[in-house]
Amino acid sequence: MEVMPDHVCLLVGSEPQFGIHRPSKRLQGYSSHPLRHEFPALKRRFPSLWTKRYCVAPVGGVTLQTVKWYIETHKDR
Repeated sequence: MEVMPDHVCLLVGSEPQFGIHRPSKRLQGYSSHPLRHEFPALKRRFPSLWTKRYCVAPVGGVTLQTVKWYIETHKDR
């Protein structure tokens, strides 16, 4: 995982039959509750903490090491 000022990069494994929308929505929901609890000002400033958009890229054609390297070095680009 890498946290950027305007987005978050995650490497997540998921079963194809469940679709990517479920893990994405769950991560957004599970993370928004503790963040709003710890930072109450977020409730006033942002009606929705996360946008409905996300980007998904399958990584079956490259090694796990390559994907991890990309995520770790993404912030330097």
